[in-house]
Amino acid sequence: MELKRRILAEAKPIAFKLSAERSADTGSYRIEQSELQRYIEATAVMRATAETVAMAQSAMPDTAALEAQISGLRQVAELLRQQVDDLREDRERWRLQAERLAVLPAPTKPEPEPNQVKRIWRWMRSTG
Repeated sequence: MELKRRILAEAKPIAFKLSAERSADTGSYRIEQSELQRYIEATAVMRATAETVAMAQSAMPDTAALEAQISGLRQVAELLRQQVDDLREDRERWRLQAERLAVLPAPTKPEPEPNQVKRIWRWMRSTG
């Protein structure tokens, strides 16, 4: 509303000339209805123009706020890029470790020594 008021105040005043007849008896003016209608239409056009300009200007967002928002979004994008890079490095390390482990032979259970086998056999025989 303030913007509309300011636009109307800054607008160049338009001089309206109304034709009127002055009454000799009372000193009052008599204005024809067509003259009043012309004045009303002209002021309605001025008000509509001012409202349109005010709405257009209020619809335009503040550039400083938009720039701050863009800056914040750029910072978030940079953080996300760093996180993606870190995840890629971790993934590469895990992949290399998996490849190393796949290349190594599977650990085998060591065969018991013959003396151990004999000892176990003797123990099993003696305990029944």
